[in-house]
Amino acid sequence: MENRVVAQRPEQTQCRPVAGARLRRQLFLWLGMAVALIPGLPWAAEPSDQKTQALLTSWKQAERGPFVGVRWYCADGSVRMPRPYACEEVGGGRQHGLWSQPAQNLREKGYWIANILAAIPPEQLAAQTDTGLDVLTSVLIERYLMARDDGWIWRQARSFRGVLQDDDERQAARTALLRMLADDQPRKARLALIREAARQLSVMGANAPLQRIRTLSNQLAEQDPALAPLRNKIHTRLQPEDAQAARRAMSQSPKPEVQTGLEDLARSIEALFSDAALPARLREFARYNPPVTDALQSAATVLESNAPPSVIDLRRLAWAQTRLFHLVSGDGQPAGRLEAVQISLGLEERIFALGQRWLAGQQRPPRALLVDWLDYNLRALFGAAFITETEYDSAAAAIRQLKQPDMTVAGYRQSLATLDRVPHWARRRYLLFFGPMQSKLSEVEPMAADFVTDRLRASPLLVHTRIMDWLQRDLAMQLDLQHQVFGEQFASGLQVLNPGLAQGTLRDLRSLQNAQGRAQIALVGETQADLPSVAGIITADAGNALSHVQLLAQNLGIPNVVASGPALARLQEALQQELFLAASPGGVVRVLKQAPVQARPEPESQRGPSPLQPNLAKLELTLAPNASGFLALEQLTLADSGRRVGPKAAKLGELAQRFPGTVSPGLAIPFAWFARMLEQPHGQHDGSFRAWLAQRYAQLQTMPEGDARRALLQQTLAAAREHVLSAPLPAGFTEGLQAAMRTQFGPLGEFGVFVRSDTNIEDLPNFSGAGLNKTVPHVVGWEPTLAAIRSVWASVFSARSWGWRQAMIPDPMNVYAAVLLHQSVDVDVSGVLITDGAPTRDPYPLKLTLNEGPGGGVSGQSAESWELKGSGEARFLQSATEPYRYALNTEGGVTQRRVRNEGLLLQPARQRRLRRLVEHIATCCADLLQDGAQVQPADVEFGFKGDALVLFQIRPLVQNRDADSNAYLQALDQPLADYATRRISLQRPVGLSL
Repeated sequence: MENRVVAQRPEQTQCRPVAGARLRRQLFLWLGMAVALIPGLPWAAEPSDQKTQALLTSWKQAERGPFVGVRWYCADGSVRMPRPYACEEVGGGRQHGLWSQPAQNLREKGYWIANILAAIPPEQLAAQTDTGLDVLTSVLIERYLMARDDGWIWRQARSFRGVLQDDDERQAARTALLRMLADDQPRKARLALIREAARQLSVMGANAPLQRIRTLSNQLAEQDPALAPLRNKIHTRLQPEDAQAARRAMSQSPKPEVQTGLEDLARSIEALFSDAALPARLREFARYNPPVTDALQSAATVLESNAPPSVIDLRRLAWAQTRLFHLVSGDGQPAGRLEAVQISLGLEERIFALGQRWLAGQQRPPRALLVDWLDYNLRALFGAAFITETEYDSAAAAIRQLKQPDMTVAGYRQSLATLDRVPHWARRRYLLFFGPMQSKLSEVEPMAADFVTDRLRASPLLVHTRIMDWLQRDLAMQLDLQHQVFGEQFASGLQVLNPGLAQGTLRDLRSLQNAQGRAQIALVGETQADLPSVAGIITADAGNALSHVQLLAQNLGIPNVVASGPALARLQEALQQELFLAASPGGVVRVLKQAPVQARPEPESQRGPSPLQPNLAKLELTLAPNASGFLALEQLTLADSGRRVGPKAAKLGELAQRFPGTVSPGLAIPFAWFARMLEQPHGQHDGSFRAWLAQRYAQLQTMPEGDARRALLQQTLAAAREHVLSAPLPAGFTEGLQAAMRTQFGPLGEFGVFVRSDTNIEDLPNFSGAGLNKTVPHVVGWEPTLAAIRSVWASVFSARSWGWRQAMIPDPMNVYAAVLLHQSVDVDVSGVLITDGAPTRDPYPLKLTLNEGPGGGVSGQSAESWELKGSGEARFLQSATEPYRYALNTEGGVTQRRVRNEGLLLQPARQRRLRRLVEHIATCCADLLQDGAQVQPADVEFGFKGDALVLFQIRPLVQNRDADSNAYLQALDQPLADYATRRISLQRPVGLSL
């Protein structure tokens, strides 16, 4: 693993089977979004703290809930018992509840519950600090829980006198919102969060109409299971007629409280579809705000009409929504912006209702009509901050492409693929803000895990996904090109990241840790940086297509598929089962119980020779007399790769010479020191550790697969790690390294280094080995550096490294590790760039990913992704929505901090610099990209400090092309080849011919 962070991330829970999976698939059908939350966080609500969950449940019934009394909190900092005007003589104060000790303990652990707005400084709620965001998002999730669960832990406490003061809560909410909307805040980037705060920060229990409808339907279905179909209908296709359905259900329920709730539900549905107050408010606001006057007046006219909904109506409402967005983002007073946000929230609900009414009236609409509705619905989604301006521009370009008169099937399919990303973009936008605390709170309250998903389902995004499902099913039917999971067909919900074939047992991350061998198919939330050796990968989040594990999958021909919605739910049912996975280059997925005869892989005994054949003749495992034994980067050339050091250090030495000023200082510890470490005495056994290890490896080669061999292998690898971590360092190592570090970096303790692995089993013909061994980030000080070096050496003997590597290497004794100490650079942005072809030919298009801070784009983070074309065009793919960035600590190590979220990372100056870099690589660096006799595409890891480029690595991108010539996969793609150049008519209704 290269110059990047490897900080521990929260443990990911298993992807567990879901009870009532068919019901769940029905609920997911129209949204098509993954259950996963964010990389590294739990997929589903599976509380890890049962004791705390029981405590929360007890508070729901307790008279005072999480409080033990009421106190006055005075302006001078004193806390006084409740009595009239208790704080008057010290400048006033506020009265509210006093948390119980268990509640206070939970809050101190970062579980921000039982929140009282009047007790939180408004500047903290508005701040973009880590704590400020945690508190604000917890407050908003708690409001959701209160609405969903009849007050949640406030159920009884709401009526406990003095716990809350209505006026104080209202004023605190307004003050916090005005601060968020103040001039010095980056409002555009935070608008999704601000709008959600404006939606939720009201008096306890108050909800917007649509949110109230969803909450009531949930509560009623829990009280009376017979109402579950009505609840499901409301959550997936809400219509005005559902009000009458709720009233009809009243006669079928014997419970008075359910009857009362159904009448409330019916009235709420009627209010959503016939709100008379909003048009008047639009007209009043328009009078005093000229930039939005025409748009709001037009929208008010639409809302006052009783005519059937039309595309023109949606266009006018979307126009008003986008004008309000620009008003809130631009100049003006915070109070005016707040009113604009509140009006925008009302418009969002009416656009949702309009879309539901329109869809209900459609039978077989022309494709052109669906595309038009998508067009204006996208504008509304942008105006409501579900997607960013860059994301909207990308989707709008796909809409324009769809409307071209000579649209081919291939172009049509590509445009639909872009539009299919919109729900993912919106989901990631909300998880950027709410993911961390949603995950944390779900540890103790399962319902918290549904917050973002419920929010998105109650938005115009639901209309987008229904139309997309319609168009994709139509195209799949025309081409006879459906995905299949155990015979069930899916037009969408499966995306191929890397083609290939795999046979194995489907396992979640937890059960993978105990599985043996590569005959496993992983079903995980996202592609983990430390994913063990597997035959296939299915993820619920696309993550980062250029991460180490993704590139390793490309290198080894491992199929990698993203699953979402109903397809994901169906796969979850198959955990622990044997299955066959096929992912075609054209993007078609088949999941079967067993491989068809024509797709079965050949036995290992019939496959060709192992691709891992390091050149042992060139290895130098001795140190030259009178040499320091340590090599500065400027002393290294490409000829040293596989001789004294691995390709990482050798190529960085070349980069430092060919791109002066872009590579930070480095110091290499050659293979010879690793070899000397293995020659140290074994301890309880005679002879060197290397001799003992060779005997163990030989014994393992004679043993058949089974528990006994696995146990011996685990013991052997553990003993090797222990030896490297604890045996005495070779003579001369400590003194020589100290002197070399002072010369290269300066006084010990005044710099940091990334301690990077660099083996001779990397960048070989047909094998990259990206990320197999360890990097310890930003090490400061002498003793920590020694410990990190040992740790990197020991990673050669990790079970994960062995599992990925050993099936392809004839003799494990031939693995040698060098170490590179690479001086830390606290870059603002970092990422990965790959060229499409060999740079000496045509390198374009370039694919790149970026994240804030060091270590970006390599560990599966949700990264900003682009495709740069030779024409100068830049095609946006997705935003960087990882909630955290890595930062270097002064005392050493890295920490996770909330991202700054200040806009696009690939600014024009950075894009130009990367283009110039690739052009320079084409003229200077073909020898660095040699793979056998051929020059391969480039895999470059880079960073920016401001707009100054920093280079961390260059290597050939080795890709397995077997899938391109596989007959079974070619047959899956044949319909695409047959229809690719055919024209498709948007004037025809869906379900008919092209």
